[in-house]
Amino acid sequence: MNVEVKKITKIVSEMVTFAMLGDAEKVDVSIENNNDMFKLLINARNVNRTNESVNNLRELLNAPRQRAAEEYYWELAGDNDMTTEIALVGMMTDHAKVIYEDNNLLIELHRYK
Repeated sequence: MNVEVKKITKIVSEMVTFAMLGDAEKVDVSIENNNDMFKLLINARNVNRTNESVNNLRELLNAPRQRAAEEYYWELAGDNDMTTEIALVGMMTDHAKVIYEDNNLLIELHRYK
């Protein structure tokens, strides 16, 4: 399997895990494979997360992409704690938008090729 595809599925897995840990009622995932980037949308309904945890998610995902660190940490990625895995996702993406309103969570991530 292509390493890039594994990275995309790992990113999606971490975002779905975040939503499911908040007892999400429904999670929809959309992945667009465009010429210049992957666009990932995770839309979760009726999620019970604190504003603090969502703000922490938003902050970690908006860390600047670090291609050199990404390659190193990708090899170490596994089932570490959630904060570490989300920080890795932040290193692996170029753009993040997190909206949490009325217990509905929308995460949009861009990963340029």
